[in-house]
Amino acid sequence: MKLTTFHRMLIIVFATIWATRSETAEAQNILTLQTGSITFFSSAPLEDIQAVNTTFTTTINLSDSSVMFTVPIEGFVFPKKLMQEHFNEQYMESEKYTTARFLGKLTHLPQKITGAVDLQTRVKGILTIRDISRTIDEPVSFTMAGNNIAAICEFMVRPADYGIKIPKMLIKKIAEEVKVTVKVIYSSR
Repeated sequence: MKLTTFHRMLIIVFATIWATRSETAEAQNILTLQTGSITFFSSAPLEDIQAVNTTFTTTINLSDSSVMFTVPIEGFVFPKKLMQEHFNEQYMESEKYTTARFLGKLTHLPQKITGAVDLQTRVKGILTIRDISRTIDEPVSFTMAGNNIAAICEFMVRPADYGIKIPKMLIKKIAEEVKVTVKVIYSSR
């Protein structure tokens, strides 16, 4: 059977509509950062240290429950400029190691969100800081409403696990474990 020009055009139109419909459905399952912060807090006998980063990117794919973060190290802002310089130059070496990354999966995350839902689940994946990767498995709280998801996750990070050396004379100023708090609001693309 020979296809006419009309039949060929009809096939192209239907293929385009089908592809666009599939892409739209997939895009609705991918949530991106609307607003958020990543804070770390070190409490030590002589000094508390806190920094906040709002310059990161993150996505959640509801189809496969995957989550991704890319965090620019120089995006952490400290209350004291000298702390920020020491953090970037001496500890994180942010010119060499520009970003921290997390790739993981959420457990028990519904693929379809209907109505307002509060959900306690876990996130498991690979956290990479200074090109050193470690598996983390942490609790995360979600509040879901419509096309938005608010997420909060708190966990502890040991600087030594990521090759960050603390000089002995500063041991009383920097904690062995640092509390990381991630607060994010995701929305549909």
